[in-house]
Amino acid sequence: MKFCSTIVNIGNLQMGGDLPVRLQSMTNTSTTDVDATVNQIIVIVKAGADLVRVSTPSLNDVKALAEIKKKLLKLGYSVPLVADIHFNPKVAEEAAKIVEKIRINPGNYSDRKNSETTPGGYDEALEKMRKNMLPLIRICKEYGTAIRVGVNAGSLSERIMMRYGNTPEGMVESALEFVRICEDENFHNLVISMKASNVKVMIDSSVLLQEKMQSLKYIYPQHLGVTEAGEGESGRIRSAIGISTLLSMGIGDTIRVSLSEPPEYEIPVAAKIVEFSKRNSINKCVFDNYANTPLIITPFEKEEKIDIPDSNIDLVCIDNLIYKLDTKSQSLELTDFIEISEKLKLEKFSSKKTDYLIYNAANSIPSCEEILELRKLCNKLIIKKQYSISNIEDFGIALACNFGNLLVFNKIDGLFIENKEIDNQSISKTILSLYQSSRRRISGNDYISCPTCSRTNFDLLNLLKEVKTATAKFKNLKIAVMGCIVNGPGEMADADYGCVGAGKDKVNIYKGKSCVKKNVALEKVSEELIKIIEENI
Repeated sequence: MKFCSTIVNIGNLQMGGDLPVRLQSMTNTSTTDVDATVNQIIVIVKAGADLVRVSTPSLNDVKALAEIKKKLLKLGYSVPLVADIHFNPKVAEEAAKIVEKIRINPGNYSDRKNSETTPGGYDEALEKMRKNMLPLIRICKEYGTAIRVGVNAGSLSERIMMRYGNTPEGMVESALEFVRICEDENFHNLVISMKASNVKVMIDSSVLLQEKMQSLKYIYPQHLGVTEAGEGESGRIRSAIGISTLLSMGIGDTIRVSLSEPPEYEIPVAAKIVEFSKRNSINKCVFDNYANTPLIITPFEKEEKIDIPDSNIDLVCIDNLIYKLDTKSQSLELTDFIEISEKLKLEKFSSKKTDYLIYNAANSIPSCEEILELRKLCNKLIIKKQYSISNIEDFGIALACNFGNLLVFNKIDGLFIENKEIDNQSISKTILSLYQSSRRRISGNDYISCPTCSRTNFDLLNLLKEVKTATAKFKNLKIAVMGCIVNGPGEMADADYGCVGAGKDKVNIYKGKSCVKKNVALEKVSEELIKIIEENI
């Protein structure tokens, strides 16, 4: 078995490992502005980062990296730096002489001019990729530099897309192509990441990679992150679902929460995800697909008025009885239910199924085996849990870490959450955000947006807020706001509409995969986007 141990990552992916998870963020200053980048790295480190990624698109940025490294060391900061490389092999080779790790997207590194539709084209493209990679691998060997093989959904090579499509299988093969080349050269200082804005794709590809590596007897660290997670509550919940699910399976050595916010904001969120997550062995239980739209149940007092037509709540608990909200008759209907405590044995109950089973998870979330047993007793399984968390951000992260994997893999049919520190309306809103991020119940527009970096030439966060406000009147659209053309068009390919940075304060507007309006002035983007949406709905 091959073992990867680097200054940046300690890789031991045996299931149930208890190694520390390292936290990463990325600068968004212009890398050639050495002082600004140094200052931002220090802010990120003080927030708790273990390593910092820096955009390195050109040789001028490489020269700046050398100065940045010197200044940081002079100021007493020895934080490992990761150079983020796109397209240019020469930039990667020079950066590898300076920093502890370089990050390469195999999809960007492939020979895009090669025709892969001809007989032998696939193998020919692989051989060209190998030749392109050899100088970099030799330099990394000489300087002790790690390579992060960073695969993003939406930016796979044409070769991979033709054979596998934009799938977890394609993502994993894209990474393994690169790993095999490194293996042939006896280079094992690798880290691998599978990233997507779709949480399920991110999880599935990371688990599949783990399984493939085990079968090949490879042991390499995995870096985890949900790319283009967005901002605010939804960005935090989306990231927490993906990262915590994998951490609970024993997968993951470094993590990054990719928020469209100042980079130092990412680190406390990442730390909370680690805090709320628990490492276990991979859960091998197989589940069928259950409810497509998971339920929300909430407690009500008798005297409270329930606005049934406008409510996102499906069931209410009044005096320990469970009622279904009937929107047609504007009334409450008593349900057939059982509520049990985790302390009670299931054998006490009849084998006859009840409509709803409320499982009170006072101390722990039920295991895979327990869920399978609980399902024998009911048509709908709802997990009940009480919290005492006053901070709404922490509450959302805790919910995502506790229940994200159960929702993503369709293990439960709903949640009954109580929190005396937060009002019921806010609890329901957070649960809906959790359901939407896990792709189980869509209740509003879905916004994806990249974390900014030095390639972003406009105020992305402000534009994102404007777009959210302007499009709030629409329902169930997926809208992307992306910083630049490097990954933007590919990684927002499943969005209905998108805005992609095209230059200084200029944005291209997309409908699906097609660019329909180019170089729109920043102040006109929301207005033009609304026109395009209204023309197409």
